[in-house]
Amino acid sequence: MYARELMSTGLLTFPPEAPVEVIARALGERGVSGAPVVDAEGKLLGMVTEGDLIRRLAVGAETHRGWFSRLFASASMDAACFARAEGRRARDVMTTDLAAVGEDASTEAIALTMEERQIRRAMARNISSAMFDMAAGTLSVGVVKRRVA
Repeated sequence: MYARELMSTGLLTFPPEAPVEVIARALGERGVSGAPVVDAEGKLLGMVTEGDLIRRLAVGAETHRGWFSRLFASASMDAACFARAEGRRARDVMTTDLAAVGEDASTEAIALTMEERQIRRAMARNISSAMFDMAAGTLSVGVVKRRVA
């Protein structure tokens, strides 16, 4: 079997400005665990998953660090952590390091990509590639999702 035979199409997508509350509601109503974030031209920017939303809640629930650990914290790490915890829009909480496979990828190649990256879904594209090149802006055509028994 190939990705084109396994992938879901007609995907639920969100713009980067979509509020987190709208995303959570839509994922629940559609019974899906994630959806691509695309710009106005349809370029894939990232993906928002249930895991992203849960991590946002978990980070927000963490206790604040004491003065000693703050001495060794980096400002950029603190800023990224704050944005994910306090983010209100898709662009704030989405995952941007996405894996992609070509429509012609075999089930073995898909499984290997998912195992290596320790992920549950990969974007299926009309160009064969092991990794999604965000700068290229190649449009995805579907999602291949690992089934959990």
